[in-house]
Amino acid sequence: MNIMIKRNRIVFRIVVAVVVMLIGGWQTVASAAPIASSTTSPALTNVDTVDAELTSFTVGSTVYDTLTHFEAVAVNNNSQPFVAETTPVPGTVTTAYVLDKLSSPYLTQGKANATTVDYDLPTTLAAGHAGLLFMYELNTSGQAGDDVVVIPLAAGSPIGTWSLTINPGDYGPQTALFNIQFAPTNALSDVGVRGVAFTLDDFTGDVGTLTGVDGLRFFDAGAGWDPITAGLALAIPEPASLSLLAMTGLMLIRRRA
Repeated sequence: MNIMIKRNRIVFRIVVAVVVMLIGGWQTVASAAPIASSTTSPALTNVDTVDAELTSFTVGSTVYDTLTHFEAVAVNNNSQPFVAETTPVPGTVTTAYVLDKLSSPYLTQGKANATTVDYDLPTTLAAGHAGLLFMYELNTSGQAGDDVVVIPLAAGSPIGTWSLTINPGDYGPQTALFNIQFAPTNALSDVGVRGVAFTLDDFTGDVGTLTGVDGLRFFDAGAGWDPITAGLALAIPEPASLSLLAMTGLMLIRRRA
């Protein structure tokens, strides 16, 4: 009897380990990865789209549809926010106004020509976390993404020497084009957005494991970065993993019976 119990425990541990590796593999990437496609509501299908909310995106073959958008808490200046097809009311373009646009789930709002933007995370993260971090940037027609350095923060301060550099080739393809209105009067036609995904495991820096991250700082010394939103995304396990979990449950029920 003891031998049978021990064998069942070993089988159970192996199955659980396989399930964890499978699910974990679907929610991590080896390095900054392009967001292959993005879904918004309403869809970015024409130049007149306003308030197009990001609802999901795809990296590889995995769809991430549980999105948490981080709150922007600091920006280098309050100049040049943009809103699709909307002229900001004179006098309302304050730092709070810009931070609100950078904290929204809409791909049609953001800030042009940023140097530094700090985001607060709703929970503390460490290397090995579930899901993907993501960031979207505005691009004019045919323009590649901009270089930007991502720095992990703890209580508003950089953590050691940890950082991640996102290069133009790391972004995904450009979305459908639309028009934007800069504050207070400048307009720009035929712009789109590109996205990139990454994890804390992609960062390099101090020896050891990156832990205690409660914020992210995006920095572009050339002030050419045009941020829209940043956040954390989770994916629903693919059907294969759900089937495996169900089979595991049946195995355990039958063994107990």
